[in-house]
Amino acid sequence: MSVKLIGTVIIMITFSAAGFRMSEKIKQREESLRIILHMINRISSLIEYSSAHVCDILKVLAEDETLNKLSFIERAETYYENGQSFEKSWKKAIYEDSVIGESERERLIMLGSSLGKSGRKDQLNMLKLHSDSISEQIKLNAEDFMNKRKLFTSLGILTGAMVSVLLI
Repeated sequence: MSVKLIGTVIIMITFSAAGFRMSEKIKQREESLRIILHMINRISSLIEYSSAHVCDILKVLAEDETLNKLSFIERAETYYENGQSFEKSWKKAIYEDSVIGESERERLIMLGSSLGKSGRKDQLNMLKLHSDSISEQIKLNAEDFMNKRKLFTSLGILTGAMVSVLLI
């Protein structure tokens, strides 16, 4: 009897943890979007105030400690220093980064493909467009987290309870 009880408790804890983990993934996505937004704002200020070239932008971004979670930046800098074009370096590094979600990956590729190819004003307008889009996505993600956190946690607990009851 005590083995069944211990097994039941372990199953409930496991399913509850799985539900909690699913809700945390939404929160992590929001955090990565905030870091990407910081990167876009940093690029904007570099272009606006110093008319920085893409190689200088990569160096500054690679040195920014708040962007450490975006590992593609250092890889892109390395590829660029090894002779690849900025766009190819950026794209290759983004595809190799497993942390970035698919929608963010596409946005970042669009961002990289337009950097350094037009005038300062056009680049700033494009960066503003990306910044607004990411800000809106952060807002939606925060709402999504608030709604689904309870759902996933409750679903995990209830699934664990159901499996436990079926085993008893």
